[in-house]
Amino acid sequence: MLYRSLALLLVACLAGCAGRIAGAGENEPTEEAQLAARAASTPYPTNLRASNNWRAAALVDRRTNSIRVINFENRPLRDADVWVNHSFVHHVGTIPPNGYVVLSRNGFYDASGNSLANVNTSVVQAQVQTEGNLYDLQGPIAVD
Repeated sequence: MLYRSLALLLVACLAGCAGRIAGAGENEPTEEAQLAARAASTPYPTNLRASNNWRAAALVDRRTNSIRVINFENRPLRDADVWVNHSFVHHVGTIPPNGYVVLSRNGFYDASGNSLANVNTSVVQAQVQTEGNLYDLQGPIAVD
């Protein structure tokens, strides 16, 4: 009797845990929704004057629909927002020293929730905002 009760209790626990795990992500926003929400709450820094004091560039790859941000400095860029055309933003944790990150146009959103990938516009200007500074990126240079 004890074994039967323990077996039923174990089955009930496993069923309850499985239900919670399976349903855990149902109410979580999608990555797109999170990116759009972040963009809506991150206004373009009109109070900052952009400078060329950081050596970095932007390459726009039309084939892969991506933007490569290259850091030519010996220091990393940390906790940075990459801005395109003063409207679309994509947050980056780190751009390594003398390295780069490749960002999909799908990851850039404006304050209205529009993705750069879904808007028929060219990348005219790219900037990086970090640690209270705004830097113009060289380029952008389009490559095929």
